[in-house]
Amino acid sequence: MPAISAPHPFAKLGVLALVAVSACGTSDQGYPTAGASTSPSGGASSATGGAPVGASGGATGSNGGASTSPTPDASTNQIPGAIVGRGSDSPIEVSAQLIKSNCSPAAATADGALMAFNVRGSNGLFDAYLGNTRCEGQPLLPPYDGHRGAGDMTPDGRYVLLVIARGWDKATSGAEPGKGSSNSIDILDRNTGVVSTLVPSYCNSCQRGAIWPRLSPDGAKMAWTEMVQTPVEVSPIGRFTLHVSTLSPDRTSVASDVVWQPRSSGSVLVEAYGWLSGTTDIIFASNDGVTNCNLTSCLQLFRLSEQLPDLPATLLTPPVNGSNAYHEFSHFRGDGWVYTSIGRDGLGADLWRMKPDGSNQERVTFFGGAYSLAVMGFSQVTGFPEPTFSIVGGMATVPGGFIAGVIHDQNATSIDAWRIDIVAR
Repeated sequence: MPAISAPHPFAKLGVLALVAVSACGTSDQGYPTAGASTSPSGGASSATGGAPVGASGGATGSNGGASTSPTPDASTNQIPGAIVGRGSDSPIEVSAQLIKSNCSPAAATADGALMAFNVRGSNGLFDAYLGNTRCEGQPLLPPYDGHRGAGDMTPDGRYVLLVIARGWDKATSGAEPGKGSSNSIDILDRNTGVVSTLVPSYCNSCQRGAIWPRLSPDGAKMAWTEMVQTPVEVSPIGRFTLHVSTLSPDRTSVASDVVWQPRSSGSVLVEAYGWLSGTTDIIFASNDGVTNCNLTSCLQLFRLSEQLPDLPATLLTPPVNGSNAYHEFSHFRGDGWVYTSIGRDGLGADLWRMKPDGSNQERVTFFGGAYSLAVMGFSQVTGFPEPTFSIVGGMATVPGGFIAGVIHDQNATSIDAWRIDIVAR
């Protein structure tokens, strides 16, 4: 069956289209309580001249840099009105500074000197860029007539993971980064300039699409998600599986691969976020086995050994303030916390952090404002702009915090890069 060209029904560039919180039940698959941790062949390589590459998990904003979000002051690059500050009910000190519109960060080097990010061009296609943490840079590869962008990068900046839209629908919305129709997974060796295909794109005997490739800290392995059935085949979101691939020593092919199948039948979304710092466990989001909820609040965080045993994964995300909520976009700084976007507010999903067992949940950002009984609505929090629909999406980890992509509409046509600095009080 050909790959779909229609947009993912509720994944918008790796983001769920709706994020209003609703009541959500627990798993019916007997998931263990949080706290316990329990193949494709690549090798097709090509030189950089013309080899297309693509993006994972979170693409970028509006065409040609246009944005419906606030415009920063040219002299300070900040939105007028106290953009730097802290959240009033946050146990940490947080500063938020607008960096640039139409920039979706993907990954940064350990020293923060280089950042891979994705930009939507005036032709409507996404492309992968490399530059600094102010979203100043150049495309990684020559022009291509389909979607492509960066998914991850090794801490030294040598290897960049990319996703390429290669099918007949390569220029359509269904093939955008994070949607994955007919996407291959490729790796660019910046020392040699060679792009190698790790996971081929759609064919009769291989996967229909790929999203969310993430490298292990040493670059030896890759977690990624395979679209095994399209939304046309299994409504409403298709069906996805989780992979961990061991790469060849020269990082040009997949040496071995293990697959984890969701426990429940039917339509299941899986998004891989990579390795929890200091462990061999994978963190991923899924609606697998989560019941009594709508499509958005079904998405929860899970933890599973990189060996992907044929066992239920550990469900991490307990209720937030008494009710379940949608979770997506997990990131790690090596500080003992898991950072993730939680759809707690009707205006979108802000960044929170929690311990690896799901405990000690603390809110970090306030782009959606804080609920005020005085006004019976969401009010602006010092240090953040006026509340608007916002989802804190893909991020690059940098010293002191993150460069985060903040999405301003349900179709993710407008994404701005913000620097989020975090200091424990």
